Amino acid sequence: MDLVEEIGGEAGIRAMLAAFRTRINEDNETARAVDTDLMAARTDNQCQCVAHFISGDADKAQAEMADAHAFVVGRGMDDDAFDAIYDH
Repeated sequence: MDLVEEIGGEAGIRAMLAAFRTRINEDNETARAVDTDLMAARTDNQCQCVAHFISGDADKAQAEMADAHAFVVGRGMDDDAFDAIYDH
């Protein structure tokens, strides 16, 4: 069994992403920088990226991250907002 399956497979990753979006949305500093509804709409992409990362395919995950995060850069996300989101 790989690590993805050990944490509950796709359902486990989806639950983790939902908790992550909730934390971001409840934090005044991060809520302004991220559209959590848009994030929720991209859950399939996020699941795939997280699964690659957890499975040890960091190169594939990293390649997908630039595209996955372009929308927040376009919204003016700065380093402080990124750091706050990273902390979640």
